[in-house]
Amino acid sequence: MLIQPTSYRMTVEDAILCLILAYRIHGTETGVIAAAYRARDLVRIECRPTFTRIIRCGAVLVWVENYLKVIEV
Repeated sequence: MLIQPTSYRMTVEDAILCLILAYRIHGTETGVIAAAYRARDLVRIECRPTFTRIIRCGAVLVWVENYLKVIEV
């Protein structure tokens, strides 16, 4: 399998995984928001508004918990 070169450094899946890990390791909204800021700068420009919405979400921890329920982890 050949991995195509990209101009960005992180896929959306990688960025979401970072948010989940921040949730599991830190367990605080501040930790998840900090990870989202870092990930937002590394994903494709088209995906950045999604991470901005996550950052501005009133309940970031609830968002991550619901995402984990959706993927059944």
